[in-house]
Formats: sequence, C-alpha cells, structure tokens
Amino acid sequence: PAAAAAGAEAAAAAADESWTGRQFEERDEQRAKHFPNLSAAFYHNVEQFGPNDFFVMQKALKEDAPTPTLKAVVALLKLGDWDPDVFYKFRDVILNQVPSCGQKLRNDLCRGIPRVWSNYFMLDKDKDVAFEIGRFYYGIRDYKNALEFYRISSQTIGEHHVTYHNMGLCYYSMGEHSNSITYFDRALGLSPEYEKAISWKEKVQNEAAKPSESQQETTTTTTPSASAPAGNADPGSSSDEGDA
Repeated sequence: PAAAAAGAEAAAAAADESWTGRQFEERDEQRAKHFPNLSAAFYHNVEQFGPNDFFVMQKALKEDAPTPTLKAVVALLKLGDWDPDVFYKFRDVILNQVPSCGQKLRNDLCRGIPRVWSNYFMLDKDKDVAFEIGRFYYGIRDYKNALEFYRISSQTIGEHHVTYHNMGLCYYSMGEHSNSITYFDRALGLSPEYEKAISWKEKVQNEAAKPSESQQETTTTTTPSASAPAGNADPGSSSDEGDA
C-alpha cells in the first residue's frame, strides 16, 4: 500500500510538472501546430499589442498628459478603429482644437467620425455620443450634419434645452433665422431661465427688425467666436447646466 501511494504521488507530481516550465511550453507548441491560424491571430492581436495595452495607452494619454494634442488623439482613434468610447473620453480635446487644426487632421476626423457612429451601440444613456458628434460638426461649420446628430440625440436620449439651443445656432449660422427662433423657443420651453437661448433669441429678433444691419452682421457671425454662445467658442456642451 505504501508503495502504491508513493507511486500515485509521483504520478501526480509528474502530471503537475507537465503544466509548468519548459514542459508547458513544449505542450503549447505542439498544440499550436494543430491550429496555425488561431495561433497567428492570438500572437498578432494579444501578444504583440492586446486590448489591455490599448487601455493602458489611452489611460496614460488621458491622465498623464495635461493637454493632449489633437494629433495624438487622432492617432489613438485610428489605432482603436474609431472607438466611440475613446471619442467620448477625448471629446473636449477634439472640440477645442479642431477649429484651428490643419487640413490633414480635419480630413482624418471627417473620414473617421462616421466610423465612430457606426461602431456605437447605445448601452449607456449617460454618454450622449450623438450630441457630441453634433458639436463636432458644428465646430467645423458642417451645420447640416450637426442638425442631423442633434435630432438623433433628441430622439434617442431625450429632449433637452441645450440640444434645441444648439440646433437654433445651426439654423442661425445657415441664415434661417425663423427656424433658429423656433428652436430657441423650444429650448426656453424646457428651461425658461436658460440665458444663452434668451440672449440669442433677442439677438436674432433684433437682426430681423433691422434688415439693413443684419446683412452686415452676418459676415462677422460666421467665425466660431462670433457665432458661439457667450463664454465658449462652441455651442452649448453636455456639461452646460447639467445637460444630457
């Protein structure tokens, strides 16, 4: 009995050793030969640069760099195949720097933002990606696309006074003053004390009452600083008075 027990222990120890050290590597190599495509995919997508490496990189860029450059953010977006979560995390960098960036970076973003939307699945309503994409398009003066994504935001996340205010700004920038007043009114219908909508509605009404001066002012309101609400060089943001 003692000899049998010792033999069993030796066999168990040998079995354990087969899963450690060099023996494990040899077994792994033998199995890999039977699945060459799977082995190659694992090597390229996990061992060389895996999801955890990407997470560490974006976390470092977000937390360790006080002011990330737009070029670095675009490179990260490309590496992640225009991940909506990465776009949302770095939305302020994009929105603040895109109005003054070079043409190449702007072209990269214009090609990539539709990919952000196609990759997006609405799992967290606290992250209004459509609203932020609308702000991006407003920042590059693509007002039609901005309006489209603000509408999507209203339909999917819900009506919000800042969304309607931003739509009013888009219509104003397109020269459709009647529509702009309509959306400023919608914003005020949801938040009667929203000062930006109050001041912009008054501005548009004054311009409509003075058509001769309106034509002259229109040439100045096409610049980001002139056509944006007071206090920011962009439309109302998702942090503006607790918006969506």
